[in-house]
Amino acid sequence: MSKITFIARMTVKAGHEAAFVAACAELEQYVRAHEPDTLYYEFFKLREPNRYAVIESFRSEAAEHLHM
Repeated sequence: MSKITFIARMTVKAGHEAAFVAACAELEQYVRAHEPDTLYYEFFKLREPNRYAVIESFRSEAAEHLHM
């Protein structure tokens, strides 16, 4: 099976960005430590206010299902 990569965009409610960024940092650390078949997992701040994206790449569909 081939690798799976996707980008998800999201809007964070005003006033909740700091908590969201902290949660994202924790998620990134957890995934890197516990999901060896996750090839890439990182959150980014977008230009638009309160907008973020996550890029996720998995070795296989099974790895993506395990992550979810």
